[in-house]
Amino acid sequence: MIYYIYQNGEKVKEVNGDKTVTITGLSPNTKYTFAVSAYNGIRESAKSNVVTVTTSAIPVTSITLS
Repeated sequence: MIYYIYQNGEKVKEVNGDKTVTITGLSPNTKYTFAVSAYNGIRESAKSNVVTVTTSAIPVTSITLS
């Protein structure tokens, strides 16, 4: 199963079977939304519920979604 990771509505990663992914390049004190969909080789599923994350004022280098 391939999973597509969406950040603020844009596909930013594609992972093959992994259920944990690290998103890098985030800015401090910024709100981001994330969603996931699955692709089975034929079609893409609907996106998951959206998760909203706000980074701290201290610079963040990455977050890990699991």
